[in-house]
Amino acid sequence: MTRKLRSLELAMKNLQGLGGYKSVSYKDLCMFPGVHLPFDFKMPKFEKYDGHGDLIAHLRHYCNQLKGAGGKEELLMAYFGEILSGLASEWFVDQHIDKWISWDDLANEFVQ
Repeated sequence: MTRKLRSLELAMKNLQGLGGYKSVSYKDLCMFPGVHLPFDFKMPKFEKYDGHGDLIAHLRHYCNQLKGAGGKEELLMAYFGEILSGLASEWFVDQHIDKWISWDDLANEFVQ
């Protein structure tokens, strides 16, 4: 029920437009500016999650894809938006990321 409510809220925001000024500076647009990929890291092609299907299985698949990055939580968090599409992506972009101290924080909030 909570996920459906969030989806409806995001849809309403989209219908209303920006509703005010939003900064387009790099520091405001880049959600994780301090995260750097390992030198030899090759970005996997991520399967997108649009809000349908087994969410836990999708998160497990994502974590397994990033094992090559050394299992670093900051990389899991930084590239999480790459696996999302549609309303799931809009939810992520609307979040204040400073509230997430760890991958567990982000993942737990996402599945609620």
